[in-house]
Amino acid sequence: MTEFKKTLQQGTPDQSAPAAPRGPIAPAGVVSPHNAPIAPSGVVSAGHPSSSARGGRAMMPSAPVLVGGGPPPMRAPSSSSPGVPPSSEGPPSSGAYVPPPAGPDELRRSRPPQGHRTPSATRSAPDFGPPLPENAPGWMLRARRMSLALEEAIRAGEPTPALEACIERAWASWELDGSQDKQIARIARLIDKAHTAIRETPAAKLETAYNECAQVLWAGLPRHVKSKQEFAQVLLIIRDLRAEADSWAAVVDATAKLLGWSQAARAHAAHAVRVAILSER
Repeated sequence: MTEFKKTLQQGTPDQSAPAAPRGPIAPAGVVSPHNAPIAPSGVVSAGHPSSSARGGRAMMPSAPVLVGGGPPPMRAPSSSSPGVPPSSEGPPSSGAYVPPPAGPDELRRSRPPQGHRTPSATRSAPDFGPPLPENAPGWMLRARRMSLALEEAIRAGEPTPALEACIERAWASWELDGSQDKQIARIARLIDKAHTAIRETPAAKLETAYNECAQVLWAGLPRHVKSKQEFAQVLLIIRDLRAEADSWAAVVDATAKLLGWSQAARAHAAHAVRVAILSER
């Protein structure tokens, strides 16, 4: 513990730990990213961020590394006013991180599922009619604002990546990946029965109960859900029911996994993060 505190105070990495990647030797008087001048001998510069050839992720600059057992670098004089601590904020991160290429599940550009909850598309623009009443409820105000934004995107013809991502998220939330209410209710009831059976089954008979409940649930899945799931995944979802004591939480989580809502939410989240990062470049 004493050696660890000494290392933190000096800012010198442990010599027994793996050394960070070496960069070019910095000349005397060059200031490091941490406001510390680099000694002319025995000190390796942190270098610049680089991208991995396979994943495309940017590598953050490592701390300066001492070689040859030289003395630790001296602190540079603070440029702030007396009595005012220097800013702890580092250099701006804009452009320093590049997200990896989009995976196959992130906002797929395939044909959207058939809409069951939205009217069929028409070529004519809708007539919004009279203005909303003064005491319009919140859902009506939000619906009007979204409808205006959607029609403006259609009129422009070339929405921004952020607006296009909003449209994809709205469509996925509205259509629930093509699942109808009767199908959702049937799956939820099957999961509730499976949860009760699994929780009441003795440990010695769990494996049999897992397989039987998974087979019943698999037989009750709609065709469009079976096309995206495998029986092994359904079996894993059934196994997870054993650890969840709350029956409602078990029903909601398992239903979201079976119908693909959990995967869709993560895919849309990944796309939203990607669009936000790339919009700053």
